[in-house]
Amino acid sequence: MKEIRQILTLHRIAEACGLPAERTLLRDLFHEDLSIVLSAIRTLQSLKIPIPYKIAANLYSRSAWEVQRRLLEYFRSIPQIEYADFLMAAYPGALSEQSRAQILMTLGAQPDLSDEHLEFLRQKTHYQNPSQEQREGALKGLGLAGEHLHLAEFAHSNFEVEGEQSLVEIAVSRIREKQDAEVFQRLHKLYRNIAKQDEMALFTLLGRETIRALFETYEDNVNIQPLFVQLKDKIAGFCRSEDPKIILWVVQTLQELEVRDAAFFVRSITSLLLTRTSGAELQQTKADLFWKIHVNLRDSLHFKNMASIFEKLFYGILQDLNERKKLMEMKHSREPKADVVEFFESLQHPNLLSTVINYLKSTPPDENLKGLIISILRKMQGSLNPRQLQLLPSVIRQLLMEDGRQRAAVAVECGKIDLEKSPARIFRHLKFLMPVAAPFLSDKTYRQFQQLYRILSSFEEGKGIRTTLLKSVLAMEDKESFSFVWKSAIELDEDSCNEVLGAIQRVEFSWLAFLKPEFSAKKAMPERKISQLLRLLETAGRVEDVEWQRILLQMHKGDFGRISEDLSHQILMMLAKSGNPGSLDVFAHLVKAKGFLLGQNDVDVLFKYTVAIRETDFVEYREQLKDVVYGCLKSENEFYYTDLGYILYLLGEKHGVDILRKSFDSKNPQVLLKTVDYAAKCELCDVWRVILGYTEVSDFRLHNQIVAWFSRMKHKLSKADVLEYLEKIRDGESVGVDSLFEDVN
Repeated sequence: MKEIRQILTLHRIAEACGLPAERTLLRDLFHEDLSIVLSAIRTLQSLKIPIPYKIAANLYSRSAWEVQRRLLEYFRSIPQIEYADFLMAAYPGALSEQSRAQILMTLGAQPDLSDEHLEFLRQKTHYQNPSQEQREGALKGLGLAGEHLHLAEFAHSNFEVEGEQSLVEIAVSRIREKQDAEVFQRLHKLYRNIAKQDEMALFTLLGRETIRALFETYEDNVNIQPLFVQLKDKIAGFCRSEDPKIILWVVQTLQELEVRDAAFFVRSITSLLLTRTSGAELQQTKADLFWKIHVNLRDSLHFKNMASIFEKLFYGILQDLNERKKLMEMKHSREPKADVVEFFESLQHPNLLSTVINYLKSTPPDENLKGLIISILRKMQGSLNPRQLQLLPSVIRQLLMEDGRQRAAVAVECGKIDLEKSPARIFRHLKFLMPVAAPFLSDKTYRQFQQLYRILSSFEEGKGIRTTLLKSVLAMEDKESFSFVWKSAIELDEDSCNEVLGAIQRVEFSWLAFLKPEFSAKKAMPERKISQLLRLLETAGRVEDVEWQRILLQMHKGDFGRISEDLSHQILMMLAKSGNPGSLDVFAHLVKAKGFLLGQNDVDVLFKYTVAIRETDFVEYREQLKDVVYGCLKSENEFYYTDLGYILYLLGEKHGVDILRKSFDSKNPQVLLKTVDYAAKCELCDVWRVILGYTEVSDFRLHNQIVAWFSRMKHKLSKADVLEYLEKIRDGESVGVDSLFEDVN
């Protein structure tokens, strides 16, 4: 196992450094271990090193299917004309339909195929070939060969043939990224045939692939331009459908298309924004489409005009919610049947609503339906929200009424319930709209969002989407909106607060000025609030503001209440990053109080101070920090010697490099991991033999670090020297780690 891991790592090093390691890799193609053979093929492919025809043929003929399959992938990635005849010869001897299909597909990927090769592939697609797998492989091969016209003709000819549907889908799916008017016309005939087959035939995978292929093969041509315009109008029309299946299909179709016509995509997206006929999953799919094409459309004049559309949408939602809120809060003159309507509207259970309406219409009251409804409501009671529980007694009284006219009146009101326009659906649509509206936020929409936030707390279903609203407001990126988000989020539960404030990507210190007065007096503050503030300060960057530095020091001392060790460490890290001199005195005192014994947190703080001193004008504190580091160089801190050496190197001490070199003597893999990493950061190029020799150590983390080192330092090394040494190791020559240290000490 040790030898295998070493060889695999040598392959990765050759790949990372771009070494022309043909001799080693070609030899490893015939290694007895399967993983080494597969790794050698992968590395040759990554380095784009051709495998000579005779070697490839020999390996293919003597290998199991797993190696053959990997070789075929290699042939597709690095095609050569010589492989075409080899694949033609290998086809008859293949032991399975799967392998023959893979050979046919790989043949199509080879360059400059002759008419004989192409005709061979075409024949394998015919219905006379009894193997479905071979026909699929041949179609994929023709796609790789760019034979799009043949694929389009195959799809058009076989569309109505029974049992050929899957092959037609494959043929169309392989027509990609080639503008060709003739292929477009063939595909458009297929599109028309699909559309007229039956009402829903187009809304399939084949329909989606056909439209994608039409968009990719269209070229500016006066003969086919009207057809393309009609096609775009048809798709844009589907975006206004009330059928969720059609909406899902059109969204998935648009996701497949290249954004070449901004006006068409904006028109389609606008229609999708206005449709509410969808569930939570479909709304998310629509949002994914929006963000996918947003980058390509955001500079379009059509797209910028969408801001007014969002303003109108939010205005309508605000009006609707305000009316519902007034009805909910009405104490006088509110009819009891309004409770029934609100209750069953909020449940979002169409079958139960239908059963209730049938029961209310029954004369005399159907006792079986009544028992069923009451039983269902009792079972649901544990999952009802506070508002539903408040309405439940009134609802049950209405259901138990005997008066036929009153029951009929309630039944009529329940029959008017439109679940598509219920608050739950409104909130679902709002949850979709708010994030996608973020790029278009203006002062007007920002005020609308503030109103929405206030009104959402009146609805149980609306409370859950306040976090979405606050995260969307963050897109404004100004002091006023940030203040609104902070003051709102800090009042939410801890998880919601973390979700909102954790989404903040940018903060300016000027935005945080409104928080300073809260720290003018030494009074206890919730630890949660301190934690969130620290997160914001870290997001803002280096704390150079003297007032904030003072507040942080006071936090660390406990002037605003007890804080956890984690927060205490976080504050020290922030102060260290800022280069605050007073905090360095505090930290030095803490380290001395512990007898200069270090923990990982202490080392992290030392690094922060080191970086701050190097990047700022706090040069006068360099000696003070060196004194702390040298004080920590004691046997009890042996595990951290490598870290301390690197810190001293950063502080300009030559002794730091000596410590790093000695760290290569360690037998602790964790120490070696750090040593190799720091050697790269210090650009200690002369230790490459040592590092390469450590491939003999069986530790996968160390091997990963070694590969990372060579990847980072490859431009500073001699490829010839590294390759020579790598091949010595691969040849089994003794390059023991102990002897290597003589080269660098």
